Amino acid sequence: GQGTGQIWAGAADDVPAGTQASIAVPAETLADGWKVRWRARAVSATAASAWSDWQSFTVSLPKPTATDLTITPSKVVDGATVTPTLTPTLQATLTHPAGQPLRAEFEVEHDPAAPEGQGTGQ
Repeated sequence: GQGTGQIWAGAADDVPAGTQASIAVPAETLADGWKVRWRARAVSATAASAWSDWQSFTVSLPKPTATDLTITPSKVVDGATVTPTLTPTLQATLTHPAGQPLRAEFEVEHDPAAPEGQGTGQ
């Protein structure tokens, strides 16, 4: 499930012996849902270690949510939400785990199984 071929390679220079080396993968190198693997080795001026065993991970970006959907004006009649206007306002509370700005998209559809008068399509 990982595909083939190298996606990216990089190096961290001047790492003191006995300390942890780190490097950030550049933006737009990985994609959400990818299963990837990585490994490392130590290189000195005179020799290189063997590569470490492969380490696997899956990229799983935090997903935004749309909750608290409301329509105004509206009221509940016999268990069904009813609006008295042809131009109601649709609302949803948007959240993102990392606080990123979001775009709200709304769709309005009809129920073809409902009684007459609803038309067809989105």
